[in-house]
Amino acid sequence: MGKGPDRGLEDANMVDGTEGTTMSEQGKKLKFETYRYADISTGYVTEKDSEILTACGVRGDPVTGMGGYRGPGPIVYDYLEGFFVWVPQGNPEALPEYLKGCKEAGLSDQFCRLVSEVLEQGCTFLNLDRDGGEVDGLEKFDW
Repeated sequence: MGKGPDRGLEDANMVDGTEGTTMSEQGKKLKFETYRYADISTGYVTEKDSEILTACGVRGDPVTGMGGYRGPGPIVYDYLEGFFVWVPQGNPEALPEYLKGCKEAGLSDQFCRLVSEVLEQGCTFLNLDRDGGEVDGLEKFDW
C-alpha cells in the first residue's frame, strides 16, 4: 500500500477496509450536496477590492483552514490566481446585512453588485479568477 500524495489509485479505492473494493463495485452510490458558483475574471473587481479580499482570506492553517481574518466583510478563500467568495445563497433576507459588511470592509459598489447578481442567479460562491469568465455590460479594470 502506498503512502503520502504519491500513493497508488488502489489505495484511493480502499473504502470498506477491503483493498481494491470501491463503493461503485459494491452497488452503492455516494450521495452528497452540490453547489453552483459563478466563474468571473478578477478584472471585474478593483485592485483595492483584491487587496481587501486578500486581507479577508481565511487561509490560516493549511490543514484546518482555521485562523485568518475575522472582521467585517465576506468569507473568502484566497488562492494564487484569485478568490472563492461565499454568498448567502438560499437566504436572500441575509443579503442586506451581508452587503453592509462588504461595504464596511471597504469593498466597491461593483463587487457588491456582483455578489447580488450571483445570489440572484442561485449561486453559493463567486469565484474570482485571473482566467475567469467575461461579464457583458460590466466595467473591467486594468490593474
